[in-house]
Amino acid sequence: MPHNVFDDLTDWAPVLAELAALTSRGELDDHQAELARLLRYQDNWRLREAALRAALEIRQASDLLIADALNVLVDPELALSTRIAACHALAHLLPRRQPTGVAELDLETVRKTMRDLAARSLNPVLQHELH
Repeated sequence: MPHNVFDDLTDWAPVLAELAALTSRGELDDHQAELARLLRYQDNWRLREAALRAALEIRQASDLLIADALNVLVDPELALSTRIAACHALAHLLPRRQPTGVAELDLETVRKTMRDLAARSLNPVLQHELH
């Protein structure tokens, strides 16, 4: 398992620089747990949004990254732009999911969650993005 490449998330500028370097070297697939960690980090929206943009470069998606992107999408406390970025990330990640042999993530549950969110969302922009 790769080491923790993003040391101190409170010092976000070096984290963004390292994320850009990983992206340019095509190494993001090897650091999906770190991308997921950025998605869970609640103290800096820049890191979360950068991780969602970086997720669009993933070639073989992990269940962990998909699950954390879904958690961002369904969080009503987050900015609409962040939730829409999560929707785009999921649209990219889901067809690239690599089964591990262990049923860690039920894709039908993910899709149902997205459909249910589209049906109950009061925001027409988010509804449009989910369809």
